[in-house]
Amino acid sequence: MLDEKNITLQIFGNLLKNSSILDRTDKYFLTANNFSSSFERRLFAIILTLHSQGARSIGINDIENYLKDIPSTYAVWEKEHGLDYLQDAEDLSDEGNFDYYYNKLTYRNSMRSYNRLTK
Repeated sequence: MLDEKNITLQIFGNLLKNSSILDRTDKYFLTANNFSSSFERRLFAIILTLHSQGARSIGINDIENYLKDIPSTYAVWEKEHGLDYLQDAEDLSDEGNFDYYYNKLTYRNSMRSYNRLTK
């Protein structure tokens, strides 16, 4: 079974390589709430912001430059080893498998919501 980190690494790696995935709202619906950790939610929000400002291929340097203007968020980036995290995401992700990992992400989130409702 895939662990949560591998799923999110695949999603983030693909978003870095091709952020136009975010434009395909007919097929994909991604929000910060799809991600379980505060770090991942912030990272998604940054990718979404850069994309909405015109970036189609987002590099790790783009994210670091964006974060340098927000010291508190940059501190979280460093604490969570954001550079290593995104390098792993870029290295491991395969654009041909995005649908598979997107489906795993949405299934995991559905199960998490279901479990909250049944408690």
